[in-house]
Amino acid sequence: MKKFILIGIGGIIIITFISAFFFYKKENEKKCQQEVPLVRVKKKDIVETLIETGYLSPANEAKITSEFRGRIKEILAEEGDRVEKGAVLIRLNKEELLHTLERAKANLYAARMNLAKLKAGPCEEEVSEVKARLRAARIRLAEAENNRHNKTELFLAGGATGKELRTAEAEYNLAMSECEAIQARLNLIKKGTRKEDLAIAKAEVREKEEALELAENQLQNAVVQSPVSGIVIQKNVEEGEIIGYGDLSKPLLIVADLKQMLVKVAINEIDISKVKKGQEAEIEIEVPPVREVFKGIVSKVSLAADMVERRKVFWTEVKILNPASWLRPYMTARVKIVNYLKRGVPSLPVEAVFREKDGRQMVFLKKGTGYVRQWVETGSSNLYNIEIVRGLAEGDEVSLKIPEDRSTKDKSIW
Repeated sequence: MKKFILIGIGGIIIITFISAFFFYKKENEKKCQQEVPLVRVKKKDIVETLIETGYLSPANEAKITSEFRGRIKEILAEEGDRVEKGAVLIRLNKEELLHTLERAKANLYAARMNLAKLKAGPCEEEVSEVKARLRAARIRLAEAENNRHNKTELFLAGGATGKELRTAEAEYNLAMSECEAIQARLNLIKKGTRKEDLAIAKAEVREKEEALELAENQLQNAVVQSPVSGIVIQKNVEEGEIIGYGDLSKPLLIVADLKQMLVKVAINEIDISKVKKGQEAEIEIEVPPVREVFKGIVSKVSLAADMVERRKVFWTEVKILNPASWLRPYMTARVKIVNYLKRGVPSLPVEAVFREKDGRQMVFLKKGTGYVRQWVETGSSNLYNIEIVRGLAEGDEVSLKIPEDRSTKDKSIW
């Protein structure tokens, strides 16, 4: 009897151990399955981002210069002032402009008189006057020649010094030169006005007419006006200074429309192929305690490179689509340019795709309570996601790591 009781107790113990073994095995399998992280194939945008730092600049600004030269009498706008298009910003000193106008009138009158004289040609009085001068010069030449002859004979006889002889020679040469010059002048008068002289005189008249017109315009427009509406963000001159003609290297004032802002950013030449006009962008601007992210769009990409700190860059402009009133020119901005490689394609996290030694790519596809190796073809990718071109369907679940269950690992499907 006791023998049967012992056998029964032993059987119960064995059954209990066997039940416990299978129970714990099943629980362990469930635990292992729960520890395997899963992810579903979802449609996503495959996006590549480029992050650079730039500075704010008004989309529309005017560098104001003067069309005329003059001294500043009054400046009517200061930095920070709002001005409207056509507003007078600077007045020039009119007294100096009046003097310039009078000189221009006098110069034009003299040029016209000279032209008229050349057109009229030589008159009889002028010819007679030159002939009279020539007769007098010839008389002086004859006297100088006679004096030189006498001094030469005296010098040979010992009655004159060498200095006296040299003086007589010089007087003769001077008289000869005078005769030749007057004779040449008479010849020119007889020939009349040359075409070359007439052309030069006409050109001089035109030049003086343009100078007079400029002086008149300066006097009538002795002011500098704003060509646009906006805020004066820079003033480079003071009252009393003399300003010149259109020097863009140093504008008098800069007026900008701060309602429309953009970011100017230098893109390295190795990244410029990733940037195109029309791309979306995020613009982060932080001026403690304010920090805000704005939407933007690439509005301009330079076609020519520029050298900045020994590297070739392409200046790119990113327009801010929703600017705030507190933005100011030259603030630092962090720009993230978005490049959509693919839109709305089946994707997985990059860590869910494994690569075999032969180069093929696979995932561990969830099948029932286990996994199978599934070969896949991939497309575009970034640092986070990869496009699934073939091998999986939207909604399929795959493991983010190699499952510990080896029983299904070797089953491969395509």
